[in-house]
Parts: sequence; structure tokens; C-alpha cells
Amino acid sequence: MKRYIAAYILAMAALLSCEREQMPSTPYPDGEGLFLYINANSPRTKAADYDDEEIEPYNEMLIKTVDWFIYPEGGTNSNAVLRGRWTADAGSRVNKEQLVPVTVNESDLNTLVFPGSNNTCQAYAIVNYPGNIPGTDTSIPALKALAISANFTGSVKQDSFVMEGQQQITLSSRKATKAAYGTINVKRVATKLTLSLSVVDTVKIPVYLKDEDGNYVYQTDEQGNVILDEKGDSVRVISGYEKWTPIRSGLRAYLVNAVDNAKICADADSVQPHFFSYGSRSPKTSRQETKDGEEITWYDFEPFYSYPHKWVYGASDEPYIKVELPWSNGTRQKQFYYRIMTPGNYANRNEWYHLNVDIAILGSETDNVRVDLNSGYHVVDWNELIITKESKILDVRYITVPQETYYMYNIEEMTFPFSSSHDCKITINSVTYYDFSNSSTANVTSTARSNNWVSLSGARTVKIAHNLNNDINSSSMDVSPYTFNFTIQHNDEEGAAYYRDVTVIQYPAIYLTEALSNGRVFVNATQNTGNSGNATAYDDNRTSIGSVALPSGVNGQGTNNNQHQYNVYITVLDNGETMIGDPRGDATSLNGLNNLGNGYKPAGEDADNYIAPIIKIASSYGKTVVLNYENAQKRCAAYQENGYPAGRWRLPTKAEINFLMNLSDLNKIPTLFNPQTSFYWAAGHLGFNGDDFTDYTNRTTATGYTRCVYDVWYWGDGQHQLTSWNGYKTDYDSTYDE
Repeated sequence: MKRYIAAYILAMAALLSCEREQMPSTPYPDGEGLFLYINANSPRTKAADYDDEEIEPYNEMLIKTVDWFIYPEGGTNSNAVLRGRWTADAGSRVNKEQLVPVTVNESDLNTLVFPGSNNTCQAYAIVNYPGNIPGTDTSIPALKALAISANFTGSVKQDSFVMEGQQQITLSSRKATKAAYGTINVKRVATKLTLSLSVVDTVKIPVYLKDEDGNYVYQTDEQGNVILDEKGDSVRVISGYEKWTPIRSGLRAYLVNAVDNAKICADADSVQPHFFSYGSRSPKTSRQETKDGEEITWYDFEPFYSYPHKWVYGASDEPYIKVELPWSNGTRQKQFYYRIMTPGNYANRNEWYHLNVDIAILGSETDNVRVDLNSGYHVVDWNELIITKESKILDVRYITVPQETYYMYNIEEMTFPFSSSHDCKITINSVTYYDFSNSSTANVTSTARSNNWVSLSGARTVKIAHNLNNDINSSSMDVSPYTFNFTIQHNDEEGAAYYRDVTVIQYPAIYLTEALSNGRVFVNATQNTGNSGNATAYDDNRTSIGSVALPSGVNGQGTNNNQHQYNVYITVLDNGETMIGDPRGDATSLNGLNNLGNGYKPAGEDADNYIAPIIKIASSYGKTVVLNYENAQKRCAAYQENGYPAGRWRLPTKAEINFLMNLSDLNKIPTLFNPQTSFYWAAGHLGFNGDDFTDYTNRTTATGYTRCVYDVWYWGDGQHQLTSWNGYKTDYDSTYDE
């Protein structure tokens, strides 16, 4: 008689930050078979008493379905040998864990799950997947790449959250009562942000004295000289103060640039984000806190949810919280606006970002002008609850860090505290940076260890100290972030299991990022789809504006065959002649590009010494034949590559070409310019011949090459699919993810 063996899967709602495997609260059932326990226990540090209504009012731990997949060891890149779905009964509510029976016969257990002498297998689970999981490819990479979306604005309380997890299962005995069991921890795909605001009772605004003609009166010294402040500005005489009082009942907040699409378990860089903004919310509760003898009222808001998202600081898609608060001066009422920037530049899956913000100033009087507020924040694993009442630690050992990733922007020293029950040690695992000239990662771990770049500063403080080379004329200039990965661990024999891994990313004043272009290049709707040579592009008057290279002709080998696009980030520039700023001039129309409209902004004629703070350089897919200045300008205006649309590219300024050539000369990036046989156009009718610039304003027959740049600092770094040329009003397809 054939025997059937029950395998059991328990689904959980969040991954514990836990140092050792925990045994299930519900014992494994008796019987032979494979048992998978997916853990959903409460956090290790928690309130002494709480109930599910306190910690689960938003369905964050709700389990509606569990899709499970079993693979023999080494077989996760192939279809699962066993798969199934458990579904909760209608009307039932399952939090934290659920026992899910799975039936498999003994023969399949020994031949499919643990074939031959294999004693391990892999188990993968997806919780709350919307709809049915496709059955054509059930390998783990394919399952992790499944696309999902959510209606986070539909209701404050979500119906459920998608989660996933994987675990190796070890066979103890093929004939034992419990043949094999293990624990699977699943993580949510979403990220969570909560906000607490406090508002001062009053703000005093100075009223400045004016003379009979309505001019300000300035402070003077005994000799009658106007007094200057530290910035060199004249100091006005204050005649009194205007008192403003907040109208707290009008307090509102909402998250801007959240993301509602993702892949189940993929890096945020691999997903083309779809952005949305929440509607404004009132605080859900208020609470009192006494600090330094002063009673503070905190206003707490319902959670905001988003999917993982990586952004560039200052870009148009950077997420932030907008706050609206009316104030009164006793005679009139006025609405003010604030912007709270989210921490870091990456929202990770299954992490909870909590911000505490104290409003102590008047904001902007218009909705489109930002008044940034500094915030105190911490990032925790979603399951490490923030509970305001008295709590206790349930384990004699603990170690916590405020966050797992820190960023240093052009600073050479930083410290941060951590909490630990025991003395700790620091182990530097790796320190790396990217070598753009060779497209490879350089490892400087041994140097970091010998020079003590990461160390303990006191018993509970970590210190990072590393000097940057920001000299733009130095061959050893830093143009790549340094990534420090290290471990903080209990420094005794029994403390090996108690540690935290931390990553610190240190950015120099000027740094690059690199991306491989897909070779999709259009110039005024012209793309080279032939088998050889170049395709000529024309403006709307049938005037040639250069050629479009065959993608297969740019192979990454030799001169001017670079397949990469580079972003150049410039935060500090120690150069008396060159300035960081907006090089674009007035909006204009270009003859022969009729659909471009009047909103295109090329570099201004007086922008020779300006460098934009973040620019993207076209790859060698954008190389062309020589053009006169007018047609070179039009080529850049009509240029689009790798999902970065037309109407946003322009000729670089003199300072930008100088800077980019300097990076090539220092061997920081592969050659992008080859001006030995001709020159490259810069804005303002300037031609760069490899050594110097020539003014060709009055020489209309002069011809040169182009290398267009894209203003990432203004447009952001999001890619779009352009289905047709439509100039400045290009139609985007946000599903583009190639």
C-alpha cells in the first residue's frame, strides 16, 4: 500500500531581526514527512503586554494565501518539483502564522525532493500574491521577478501585503518520525513610512523699522558706518516682533512620489517606477511627552506605504512629505507649506522609516516653494515595533544599530552610536570603489584595515575616518563612492551569534555613475535599423542633422566605442573660474524642429564657465559626422538614447567639455571625445580641438562633432520609452523596463 506523507507550511507576516532560529509556537504535527515552519512571532524587544489590535490594525501581518514551492538542492533555477497554494477560509482572519498541509508520497519525497544521497532541499513561499501565479516557469529567479502593483491610496488599511521567503531544509532521517523540517522567514515587498509632528506654541517674526520714504533703517556703529553680519550683509533695525500662533486643527500631511509597482524580490534599480502621491491626511492621534521638564504634544499620522525606490538627491522624483499648517497673527490667517525629505536615497523592502519632526518656523506661503524641515528618524525592520509605553528587553543579550546603511557626502569623518548589552568589536569585511576606466571594482580592504578607517570610538560609538582626494587635477582624484561593509559583534566567546552588519557609502565631492546603454538611439524619429553603416537623420526641412550609428557598430572596443552612459555629480568645485549652476539659457525654438515648440532650453550664450550639478553624457552610440553649429544644436535637441527623451539634451558648455576631457586625461573614464582630427562643439559657437577652444561665431562654414549632455539634475534619471518623435511634449510609456 502506498503511504502518503504530510508536509506542513506555516506562513508568517514579517521577518524577525533574530540571531538564532526559534522553534514554532505550535508543535510540528506527528507523522512522517517534510515540515516547513514559516515564522511570524512577535519581536524580541517588545512591550510587556500587548494584543493584536495594537500591533496589527492595518493587516500588515494578515495571511490570505500561501503559494509554496519545493526544489531539490541545486535545482532552484528549474521548475519546482512540488508546488501548491493554501487559501484562508472565507471570513477568517489569520495573523502571524498558518499551518498549511501539503501531501506528497514517499516515493516523490525520496526521488524528487531528496534524490540520491541529497540531504537538503530548498523551499520558497509567496504570501498574498494577487491572482494565480503563472505555471510556465516556477524557478525561483522567475518567481522573484514577478511584477506586482498595489492601490496604496485606496484605503489606509490595506487588504494584505505581498511577502516572500526562501530557506534550505535539511533531512534528518528518511525513516524518522519527522524526516525533515526547517524555518522560512518571509519579508514584505512594500516599505512603510510613519510621521510624528510637534508644533511650537508661537513663532516670533521680526518687524523691521522703515523711514518716512519706506526704506529700511540699518544699524550703524559710533562712527556712522553700517554694521555688517558674518555674510557681509547690512543689519536692519528691528522695531518689534509679530507673533504667529499655529492652528493645529488644520495640520495636514501627505507623501509625494511614492511607488506602487515592483517585482517580488528584485533590486529597485531593475523596476521602472510608477509614481503616485497620497491625498492629504489629518493626524490620527495626539499624545503627550515630557522632555526636559517641558510637555510636548506629538501628532501621529496613519502609515504611508510604497514599494522600493532609489532616487537621486534633488531630482524631480525624490520622495518627500508635504506638510500644510495654517498660522494666525491675531488679525489674519495664512496657510504655510513645508517639505520633509525622506532619509537616505533608497527605500528598502520590508523596512519601516519613522520620522519625528518639530515645526518651529513659518513655512512657504506658496505650495511650489520648498521650506525643508530637518527630521530625526530611525529605520528598523518592519517587525521591530515602535511602542510608546514602557517596554522591557526579553533577552539577556542584544545589539542594535540605528540603521544598516549610512551615507557620507563629501565628509571625511563620521560617528554613529549603537546599543549593545556587551562590549563589541569591529571587523572590516570589505572596502571597495568602482574603477570606471577599467569597468571593474577595486578592493582596498587591506588598506582600510591597516589604516583603521573603521574603528570603535568609545564603547558604543563607531567612527569612520577616511580622507578623500577632491583635487580635479590629480591622477588619484576620487570619482567613485567608497563602500564600507563591516560587522559590529559581541567581543566574547559566547557572542558570535550577536552581530550587526553595517554599510557606509562615502561620496567624494565629484563622483560618477555608469550605466550600459541599450543602443536605442533616435534623432528626430530616425533610428538605424539597417545591417551596416550609418542612417542619416534630418530635421523637418530635410536638412541633415548628422547620422545615427548602427548599434552593432559600437562594440566597446577601441576609440570612441564606449557603450556606457555616465552621470557626473558635482557637489563642490574648488575652481575660481568654473561655477556650478544652471547653464541653460532662455527657452527658444529651433528652425526645422517644428514639434519641439518654444520651451526647449539650450545652454546660454553666457554659460561658458557653468557646469550643471548632475549631467548625463551620451555614449558612443551618439557619435556622428561633422556638423555646423546650428545643426549640432538641433541634433542634441532631437537626440534621445536609452529611454532619455528628446527635448532635454543639449550641447555641453565650455567648462563641461573641459571637465569631461580632464576626467579622460586622468584615466578616470574611457575616452568619450576624440578631437585629434576635428573639434567638438560647445555652446556659444565654441569649438574644442583637443588643446583649446576657438570662437566660430562668424564662421558659419565651420564643422565639428557633437557629444550631447542631459540635465539629470533638472529632469531626474527616470527612463521612458518613446514610441514616436513628438518633441518637447514626448509621449512616455512608463512600463518601459529594458
